[in-house]
Amino acid sequence: MTIECKFLHTEVDPALEQYALRCLAKITRLLVNRDALTLHVALEDRSGPRKTIDRDRQVTLTLALPGGHTIRIEEKSDSFERAIDFAENRFVRQLKRWLSRHDPTKTQKHGVGARVRAALASLNPRRDNNG
Repeated sequence: MTIECKFLHTEVDPALEQYALRCLAKITRLLVNRDALTLHVALEDRSGPRKTIDRDRQVTLTLALPGGHTIRIEEKSDSFERAIDFAENRFVRQLKRWLSRHDPTKTQKHGVGARVRAALASLNPRRDNNG
């Protein structure tokens, strides 16, 4: 899995980019088998010319998952570091939830996982003890 970081309306800060990559490492550990995925991270300064908005730093995390699913989290805070931390926590919860629902190796009575197991069982019938 790759992480793509983009800065909007702010200067590129290598230290902030390294902080984001370090914090989002937990997401890459959860998606260890999915090399084709790309996590898009957008760091945006939304303060405007008058600097009137209190929570003016926004972090957006977007990940397109197989099957047409997309996880998108937006967090605003007064600093990029806090917004990254909040977004990472919410993203990990959503990703764990998606993985628990769409993992075909989990035991399910109904749904896609059950159909996959039934198809595999019909292809590989178990042998009797007699022969």
